[in-house]
Amino acid sequence: MTPKNRGALVSCFLFILLGTVCLYIHGEPLKTKSFTYTQDFETENPFSLWTSNAEYTVNFAGLTEEKAFAGKKSFKIDAVIQKGSYIYWKIPLKVPAEKTLNLSARLLLGEDNTCRVGLGGNFTFPPTKYSGCNAPKYFTTTGNDWEHIEFDMGSYGRNYNKGTGGLVNRYIWGVSGEDFGTYADSIAVFVSGKPGDRVVLYIDELAVKGEIPFEEDYQKEINLRWKKAQQRLRDKLAGWKTALDVMEQSLDSLAGLSPDAENIKAGAKQKVSSFKNRVAVVEKRDYLTPEEKNLEAEIEEFKAGFPGIKDTIKTVNSGNSSDKGFVLHVIPPISGVKILPYDITIPGELSDTVCLIACPGEYEPGSFVMQSFRELAEVKAKPSALKSKKGSIPADSIDIKIVKCWYQADSAWNHIYPKNMKNKVLVPELLLNDSSLVKVDCEKQENYLKLSFPEEEDYRWISNPEEKTSAFIEDFPVKESPVLLPVTIPAQSNQQFWITLKVPENAASGIYNGTIALSSVGEQIGSVKLYVRILPFRLEARAFPVQSLYYRGIFRGDGRGTVSSEAKTEEQFRAELRNMSAHGIINPTVYNHSTNRDIYEKILKIRQEEGLAGQPIYLAENIGYDTMPEKLQALKKRVSDAIELAKKYGVTDVYIMGRDEAHGERLTAQRQAWTAAREAGGKVWCAGFAENFKLMGDIQDLLNRSGYPDKGLAEEAHLVGGRQICSYGNPFAGFENPELHRRNYGLLLWKMGYDGIFNYVYQHSSGNNGWNDFDDAKMRDLNYTYSTVNGVIDTLAWEGLREGIDDVRYVKTLEKVIEKGLKSSSASIRSFSVEAEDYLKNLDAEHRNLDTIRLEVIDYILKIEGEK
Repeated sequence: MTPKNRGALVSCFLFILLGTVCLYIHGEPLKTKSFTYTQDFETENPFSLWTSNAEYTVNFAGLTEEKAFAGKKSFKIDAVIQKGSYIYWKIPLKVPAEKTLNLSARLLLGEDNTCRVGLGGNFTFPPTKYSGCNAPKYFTTTGNDWEHIEFDMGSYGRNYNKGTGGLVNRYIWGVSGEDFGTYADSIAVFVSGKPGDRVVLYIDELAVKGEIPFEEDYQKEINLRWKKAQQRLRDKLAGWKTALDVMEQSLDSLAGLSPDAENIKAGAKQKVSSFKNRVAVVEKRDYLTPEEKNLEAEIEEFKAGFPGIKDTIKTVNSGNSSDKGFVLHVIPPISGVKILPYDITIPGELSDTVCLIACPGEYEPGSFVMQSFRELAEVKAKPSALKSKKGSIPADSIDIKIVKCWYQADSAWNHIYPKNMKNKVLVPELLLNDSSLVKVDCEKQENYLKLSFPEEEDYRWISNPEEKTSAFIEDFPVKESPVLLPVTIPAQSNQQFWITLKVPENAASGIYNGTIALSSVGEQIGSVKLYVRILPFRLEARAFPVQSLYYRGIFRGDGRGTVSSEAKTEEQFRAELRNMSAHGIINPTVYNHSTNRDIYEKILKIRQEEGLAGQPIYLAENIGYDTMPEKLQALKKRVSDAIELAKKYGVTDVYIMGRDEAHGERLTAQRQAWTAAREAGGKVWCAGFAENFKLMGDIQDLLNRSGYPDKGLAEEAHLVGGRQICSYGNPFAGFENPELHRRNYGLLLWKMGYDGIFNYVYQHSSGNNGWNDFDDAKMRDLNYTYSTVNGVIDTLAWEGLREGIDDVRYVKTLEKVIEKGLKSSSASIRSFSVEAEDYLKNLDAEHRNLDTIRLEVIDYILKIEGEK
């Protein structure tokens, strides 16, 4: 939050220079001095009203003799919120937060208090204009006693900008906390509540002590940091501009082209021009915005695919492709670059050969695009068996689907919270057998979904913000074809095809080859060559100890299901569990309550039968705040009953859910209930914050933490044996970009030392059903998959998540091979093992190309195993 008015420093700041120490930044010593600010509230009131969104009445705000921790007086606030939700007070501070800056105070809430109150700070990050404020702990009561508040404002402020998930990166992309300064701008009191709530607060013995740089030196240091960050960007922009100039000149050299070839050339030039314009905007502004974070990937992908674009122009110009009516492009299946129907340039290799590398038992994706120059009616793609010298892989191990583009709300591909629900973005997302299941009107920017009623088929307008149709199966029967159906590709358009190879468990290693025959109206028009290398090793079974999702599906015993994220028939429930298991999610939550023993046991039985046997159960039923002995005893019985029933199906660990995302007292008020659950043999999990381990770490078994992963928090989790930390919301389901899910729920989590994935959510229908992205006023649907009456529609993001899990399985396999190789009697194998160990230690999981990393990991495994 950026307050509009910042008051002058109050006169009671005491700067005590006790000597200087050196803080090394950018290799140069930065002298520091001791800083102390104390306030005993005996003679003056340093607090002033800061900001509010509320209408309120302040009954009193000042010094009082009613209560005091020490001396005779304290500072008191007594106010009532009449409309709105928050009121903040502050003491101006503005000191550098480069090192430890310890804040301590005593806080007491009166008996009449009903508001949520925290004591924290506001932090600024010069030379940017951005700031953030928060408190590490919030209270609604202090139990009639003075609460001791103590935390490091320096560390707390700097944590706003850890990794690419930092606060400043919400506005300026590609910078980190190392690129600017951090100031503790003020000490703040945060009061929040609902209309009618009253705050009665006393504060005493406030102090801030620590080390700070000299102001003039610090300003010089900040300017140096920022100049280096700007120069990094300017160097990058210069490289982009040079590359774009070279591509533009190369296109200009192509002359005397056929109309089709000239059309592709014009499209490529328009793309180059668009990139140049975007780069010019960044250059003028001198920083990237989050909306431009994909610009580098887009330019690099276009640059990498540019030789293929030139080859396409030359091939089309030769006339051969015009005769066939299309060309083929092989593209990376998991990519942050969208392939849209009417893009003239495709950032991939002009090729008819797809090459895959996989292990026995692994799912591996591939993709190709048909770029048409005339309408291609009823196109079929039919795979053959794959054959090698050692055996064959049947054709039914190769699943081919059509990638369907449709309109989603405003922030599609990048976010789930649209700025304007009326804005529509065309994105590739669905993997379909029947392309006609969703009809898209590109002129009107509307989506229509085919419903299969017993009497007829009917299309429903599913980009209608006012749609309120029942999501029950009988009212909304969405049925996908069980087999791939022909698709018509309009002239001057693209159709992306998705290949998923499920390698048989017993497949012999070696090179396999086959084809995907392409036909139109029953007549063969081409083929795709498919080469597969089956590796001579098996992957580790698991990437992480925890591979879970929030699964909102409720199993209904009455057989009445919905085409939404909620009520499921047994057929739907089984299909979705199979689908999760096949994508590496092997212990999703159970939203049904364990108190319904018949349904709970049925779920345990189904999970066992669908490949989830023996996995921990994460019950999404809240423990609550019970403190009465009889209620705690009932909770113990509920937990022990759930455990005993689970044991019948090979489940030994049952986790019961604490209050998600609870702060302060709302968190600690659960202590007796959590303790009772654990005494009954259960374990406790919930989403929360860094304070969870500090306040409840002795009895919280699993913390699910949102946002960018925190390596330090993971290390803190593992200081106590048995505690686990998982990740969600980085991003949530609903972001269509598959590369984000692959990276952030794969190697990034492994590198940060997290115990696994626990993302929100398999499906969440924000509005009436999960197929309409526009029927909720604030939030898009959060879907990794889309529900049908009897199965599941997969998405690009869902495939990205599976590849991320498999990336870690490859790394885990390498770690195991290294451990064995270091003990080898062969000097060369020991040398390769040491080299591979160093490779993993220094692996850049945040930025490097993930396909390249996969190949490097495979190379090390083969070297150490002596297979290469």
